[in-house]
Amino acid sequence: MCQAFFKMLFCAALYFCIGTTPVYADAQSIQSITAKAERGDPIYQYKLGLIFYLDGSQESKALSLSWIQKAAEQDYSWAQVFLAKIYRDGDDTDINPKLSLHWLSKAIAHGHSGAELMMGQFYMDGFAVEKDMPKAYMWTALSARQGLDAAKNQLTDLSTRMLPGDILAGEQMVRDWEAAQ
Repeated sequence: MCQAFFKMLFCAALYFCIGTTPVYADAQSIQSITAKAERGDPIYQYKLGLIFYLDGSQESKALSLSWIQKAAEQDYSWAQVFLAKIYRDGDDTDINPKLSLHWLSKAIAHGHSGAELMMGQFYMDGFAVEKDMPKAYMWTALSARQGLDAAKNQLTDLSTRMLPGDILAGEQMVRDWEAAQ
């Protein structure tokens, strides 16, 4: 469920970022994006990174990581979530749970619903954190409350596999989190 969501999210982000699929992005569009990225605009750094990512060559993947990293370092939450995914999956880089968690936590600080869903998955799977079903419930519920359909589906599935006491604990964590925000 979570993998399908992030594939869909990636495709939607690409369309949003460049208005078309990279296969149909013309040279003039890419030049314009590159110029803005080189001037330090984190949105365009992220867009350029996505274009290089889709190219698929080893050289392009390295350029992709570099541009996306620049955007993430400027607190662009979409880039932070994408870096978390890259370091989680080891996508043309080493799997690095610590870096994945680092970038994911930064995106959560911006209220990114996709980051919250991914954090729920981390707690459910015990990736980069100790497996904790109430915390998995909490992060998934926070994402679902922002309207993310994939999180709503994940929460329904998660609820059927959890003990009632763990659900109650997760719900309390949600209330505590929201009260602290």
